[in-house]
Amino acid sequence: MKNPMVIRGDHNVVGELMGEFHERDYEVDGGRGICYLRYASDPGAFPFMQNVRFTYKQTPLRVYEEATCFRNEQEGEVSGLKRVRNFIMTDMHAACSNLPEAHKEFETLCLKFADLMNDIIAKERWVLGWEGTIDFFEENKEWLVGIGKKMGVPAFFKLMPEMSHYYVIKNEYQFIAEDKSNIQVSTVQWDVKDGERFNIAYIDEQDRKRPCPVIVHASSFGSIERTLCAILENIALDETRGIPPMFPLWLAPTQVRIIPVSDTYLAFAMDICDRISCQSIRADIDDRDDTVGKKIRNGEKEWIPYLLVVGEKEKTSGQLNVRSREDRSQKEMAVDDFMEMVSKKTRGMPFRPLPLPRLVSKAPLFYG
Repeated sequence: MKNPMVIRGDHNVVGELMGEFHERDYEVDGGRGICYLRYASDPGAFPFMQNVRFTYKQTPLRVYEEATCFRNEQEGEVSGLKRVRNFIMTDMHAACSNLPEAHKEFETLCLKFADLMNDIIAKERWVLGWEGTIDFFEENKEWLVGIGKKMGVPAFFKLMPEMSHYYVIKNEYQFIAEDKSNIQVSTVQWDVKDGERFNIAYIDEQDRKRPCPVIVHASSFGSIERTLCAILENIALDETRGIPPMFPLWLAPTQVRIIPVSDTYLAFAMDICDRISCQSIRADIDDRDDTVGKKIRNGEKEWIPYLLVVGEKEKTSGQLNVRSREDRSQKEMAVDDFMEMVSKKTRGMPFRPLPLPRLVSKAPLFYG
């Protein structure tokens, strides 16, 4: 779904939630009353869910939004990508009709997010923090500890005598940076309040409308900005251990750069680029009037995972001269073998086409 970024302050859901989030909000003069820049996806998700008719056979009812949100942080609190005033939150809500269903949904999301942290975001450099009520913890202790054991990372619990918000238990996936500071990324929350409070209800077996006893809140990346911050911190940590800094191959803006040794081989480089790009690989060509050595150095400065130097030898033999940033190796490979290797390493991951012109000479330069 996609909801408005400006929300009415006099809407009942907004008014109720304002007291829950305790955040610094941006107020906007709406003409007929005060409006707010959206601070979370809930003020849009809950009114939508109120107006959906669904039965126990269709639960959990899941709604997802990549929500642009705003928090009026103090100037001294704003810190790079770690804490910003405007961010994109990846947010999902699952309305459950019974407790076993909610347990399954909650645990499934917890384990999926652990895989996300290990495989994409944090490389196992993270811990799990829990916060919940004493009663819920005691009733579900074996189950909660079991989830933590399946993840296999350090975990700690903060227990409270009563609910402080809408949830009886939540977790936070905390990336640990080089300076030992933490960056909160994913979260899963067990909401026992909002189904009844906002009349988010399902139709049961007797055709009666009943409020959902649990709404599972889940944010896979927390925010795109914090996730990118964690990935960059991971790259910095790797570099201190002698690993060349680079984005994961699937995320690298340019995955392959082709370097012709002279203009004579530009057409050949274009042909190679066409073949590679057809396999959902982001490739460009450094056609600038520089030496091959300088082009290689520029590619290394841009953290490009693979550099392909092409000339007469490559054109005649059909073999590519492949320079890998990951292991600093240099070897010859057939074009099809190279494409299969890259495709195998990125299989199952998101793909977007090259966002800039294929010829590097046509692309704008970015200065930090």
